Amino acid sequence: LDIAARRGRLGDLVVRDGAVNITGLDLEDQDIAVDLVVEGPVKTAVEVLDQEPLDLIQKLGLGNSEIQGDMAARLKFQFPLAHALRLTDVGLAAAANLRNVSLDTNLYGLRLSEADLSLQLTGQEMEIAGTGALNGVAAKLKWREEFARPGGVRRRVDVAGRFREEDRKALGLPEIKYASGVVTAAVGYTSFVDGRSEIIVKGDLKEAELNAPLWGWRKPPDAPGDLYLFVKIQKDGGVVFEDIRLKTPKIQLKAGVTPNADFTDVRKVELRNFEYAGNQMQGTIRPIESGGYDIRLSGRQIDISSFFDQLEDIGDLSKETPLPPLSIQAKFDSVLIGEGRRLGQVSSALRRTGAYWTRIGVDGGFGKNGRVRINYGPVRQGHALQISSNDAGQAL
Repeated sequence: LDIAARRGRLGDLVVRDGAVNITGLDLEDQDIAVDLVVEGPVKTAVEVLDQEPLDLIQKLGLGNSEIQGDMAARLKFQFPLAHALRLTDVGLAAAANLRNVSLDTNLYGLRLSEADLSLQLTGQEMEIAGTGALNGVAAKLKWREEFARPGGVRRRVDVAGRFREEDRKALGLPEIKYASGVVTAAVGYTSFVDGRSEIIVKGDLKEAELNAPLWGWRKPPDAPGDLYLFVKIQKDGGVVFEDIRLKTPKIQLKAGVTPNADFTDVRKVELRNFEYAGNQMQGTIRPIESGGYDIRLSGRQIDISSFFDQLEDIGDLSKETPLPPLSIQAKFDSVLIGEGRRLGQVSSALRRTGAYWTRIGVDGGFGKNGRVRINYGPVRQGHALQISSNDAGQAL
């Protein structure tokens, strides 16, 4: 039985053209195939697709009452005429253009608006791509949903755009104290059937300004720079910044960070490699149970001369933001302490409690065979500084 539809309605959806084909009328079981060209509100189309056995909106985790916009689509259905119909029994294909769409995404408080999108839908997957605004911020969007896979990827969302400081704030991103200006970025979010998810961020920092005054370093706008982040989100909500990379003409950084549950502190910072102006180091930062941080560093070279040049600025900074208790252990092949002044094969241990350094120990070499040891620590009354060397003149 073939039925041709010239015009029709389903609620406020208008059918511009359609065909219905029913086969097997002479058999015990019949099949139906429906091919429709429809126009109308996205909300109504979604309500149709949310009926059993498709339950599309339930699978996407969206509220259909929040979806607005208009669409023009071609829909194809093929299924047996059976009372107990399962999703796996339905052959579904849809292609649609969606205009001026708005909805709550249920992803990190983001609302989509003013979106122009294309949609491809089958019983196994859905893909939406186009442009729109997330919390008022213009972006390119791509959303892919897997319906039928028992394991593996469930959802993939890609967002790309050119984000100003106010845009990053609107998106709920944390403020970066030493960064300003525009960042061009692509963000990919992947969720898995078992409850895990991942985020990958690729940022072009050419238009951004980065400032690290205590290092004496600044990346001006128009200087190249790249940022890469790989973030894992565990089933229990725990977050790990598995891979952090920053590359500019003067700095290369590779690190990992594990924050605590409420993001107020870190459980571990792993500095895998840091290179800047001839400096190279790696190390770890971990919180101390009694408060503060344990810092372990090692590397080829560190230049601390800029810290001596900016002691007054560092003091002012520590008054504004008091330093926490610190325990530092470091080993470097070379330490630069000023013009023409260098120590080799240096090991050091420092401790700070409250507003003061309470213990400093440094052992290093200079020249051919010179060694110097510097020890500052508590004695019966206050603290004492002791400097010893096998070549006092060169040491001084």
